[in-house]
Amino acid sequence: PKPDAIPPKPIDLPPVPGSMPPPPKPGDQPLPLPPKPVAGDPLPLPPKRNKKEEPVDVEDEKQKKLKKRLKVVQEMIDTEQTYIIALRIMIEDYYTALIEAAETENLPGITKEDIRFIFSNVSHLLPIHQTLLESLQQRVAAWNDQQMVGDILLKMAPFFRLYNNFQNSYEKAQVVLTRCEANEVFVQMLDSIEKVAKSKVKTEKAATKLESLLIQVIQRIPRWILLLNECASKTPAGHPDLEYLGPAAQALDDVMNYLNADITSHAVFLNMRSKVKGVDNLIKAHRVLIAEGTLNLKSKNVAQTGGGLKSKFNRVTKEAKLQVWLFNDVIVSLKSTKSKKKTNVSSTEYTWPLQLVWVKDNPELDPSDPKMPHSFRLVGPRKSYTLRFADYGEKNGWV
Repeated sequence: PKPDAIPPKPIDLPPVPGSMPPPPKPGDQPLPLPPKPVAGDPLPLPPKRNKKEEPVDVEDEKQKKLKKRLKVVQEMIDTEQTYIIALRIMIEDYYTALIEAAETENLPGITKEDIRFIFSNVSHLLPIHQTLLESLQQRVAAWNDQQMVGDILLKMAPFFRLYNNFQNSYEKAQVVLTRCEANEVFVQMLDSIEKVAKSKVKTEKAATKLESLLIQVIQRIPRWILLLNECASKTPAGHPDLEYLGPAAQALDDVMNYLNADITSHAVFLNMRSKVKGVDNLIKAHRVLIAEGTLNLKSKNVAQTGGGLKSKFNRVTKEAKLQVWLFNDVIVSLKSTKSKKKTNVSSTEYTWPLQLVWVKDNPELDPSDPKMPHSFRLVGPRKSYTLRFADYGEKNGWV
């Protein structure tokens, strides 16, 4: 008899691509089912696109930027027109009417000097901005993608220093205006002028109240700096106007620094006026305060006592102070006194040109004054002082 045939072992063949998976064998574990979605779970996000792989239309981006740039230039013109309206209202309506009525029965108790102080040199600013607006409008009338505006502002920037007088007198002008507003006739006149001004302006946005008009003058240069910087940010790379927009903004910023420095110097002179006389004679366009302080002054009186061959000298030190104002070309010094009378410091006794002043350092510590051992000698054309300090750093700062 033939032996029983041995059944062949099954061969696991690799799956054919695209074919159905083989049926499960006996004993195989069932495949896990995907979890059921729970209410409130976030939906799966679609795969993110890689922006770097997307093509960028450089020319389209450039045109978008140029459109935004033109809007900024138009804003320059719009705000400049509004500002010129404000200047004209101040000059043609308020100033003209008030200066004519001052010191008359129509406006008693108000002087022409009050009116001039309130408005300062605002009439000198109008021609600057009329010229600026006309130049900008000419550029926009011939507008193209390569048109420039920054060069106009860079050329006009030096003329903005005329804001100096207005800035300097603004705070005091507000005090004068507040005092004048205590006069009922003055207030009634302001109200009637404002009504006339409102009838002239075409837009409701235009300011017509005097206080609002005056503050616009203070805000105009900072507003221009912002507009120039915004225009630069909206200007495409390689545009010729980029050569001028940044320098123009910087030039106006320099003007602001000049105005602020001048205001600081003006405040210094006002502070000096409260203490001494003759300050008006010290005010010069080029003069800038470098340092100010009340310094300790050392004066020595020597008295002889005793008798015979042995003589004894007792050194008596008097406490005194020296008020010092150090400018870039002169030094003003005034010794403190008990007198309430103001001293005229403009005389050569108190004001010394720096070329006639020298400093002699005392490098050694003064053993007779342990609290203030550091000192130097300030020698002027008419007198000299020994100034003493508790700290070497403070002394060195003055030297």
